[in-house]
Amino acid sequence: MLMRVEINKGRFMNFGTGTRKAAALMALGIAALPSIAHADESLWIYTQGAETLPAGRTEMKVSDVWRSGKVDSDYSMHDIRLEAEHGVTDRLTVYGELIVFNHNYSTTNPDLQPFYDTQGGEGGRFNETQLAGFEVGAKYNILSPYSDPIGLSTSVSFDRRTRYRLDGAEIDQTAWEFQLFFQKNFLDNQLVLAFSPQIELENRTSPGVIEKEIALDIAAGASYRVAPSLYIGAEFRHQSDYLSPLDTATGEYDPELRPSNIGLFNLKFGSQYQNGNYFGPTVHYAQQEWWVTAGVLFQVAGGGGFSRDGRNWDEHERVHAGLIFGIEL
Repeated sequence: MLMRVEINKGRFMNFGTGTRKAAALMALGIAALPSIAHADESLWIYTQGAETLPAGRTEMKVSDVWRSGKVDSDYSMHDIRLEAEHGVTDRLTVYGELIVFNHNYSTTNPDLQPFYDTQGGEGGRFNETQLAGFEVGAKYNILSPYSDPIGLSTSVSFDRRTRYRLDGAEIDQTAWEFQLFFQKNFLDNQLVLAFSPQIELENRTSPGVIEKEIALDIAAGASYRVAPSLYIGAEFRHQSDYLSPLDTATGEYDPELRPSNIGLFNLKFGSQYQNGNYFGPTVHYAQQEWWVTAGVLFQVAGGGGFSRDGRNWDEHERVHAGLIFGIEL
């Protein structure tokens, strides 16, 4: 967010010389005040812009995305991230984060897997908070959203998990994530548009199952500055997986699905296993040293896996409510 001073030239010229000097000095003083803009701040919950941190700048982020609601169940899950970012150069930012999951759910439907089995069957409940893993990565800015026709950055990260996002069960998962960030600012930075597609290459092992999964996460957002410190926006997110699970007991894949292949020179998408689409409002507020973003996204469509009424319920939830807090050090 950028501060701008506007002066009515006609009225200004009617003042006396001393008044004009005082007004000019005041205007220069206001213009010289530190901007409340933060590089690489999050205007949305999932969508990310193309900006990176300035060289030598460090930022801490705490985020919590609460995912709630599945058919035939009482489901609540908090995806909590504790992240540190550092600007190595004006174009290169490195980051690392710890991942914490809190699951609290119970389902009456034995077809809603893996939740039904993980909770212990009929009448069971799973309620645990766990350190689920970590992620480290780097983001590099190629084109500026301010001086170039469109802002563009790219990132690569490594993700290690010991707990499953869906049900909190023990897993052994590693993943490489590759992401692009597009951003364009309009109307003197009053309107910001962003688009951030990501591909994730996952290798996951859980009791009885091995999965080589290619996941797509596509997010887009628009945000409009309604006051010097306040943005109001909207966000869309699509998430889908491409795989065929391998049953380790039989050594066979699901015959109705094509498996994905994850190789250095042989990357192949298998069948789409599931998909979910979300849309909702966001709000962003910033001060000189800190900022906060909140948003609520609702599943508007989904398919594959366990689906009902045009939405997916084993991999996706009814609503995602996110809160992100960032502070510059």
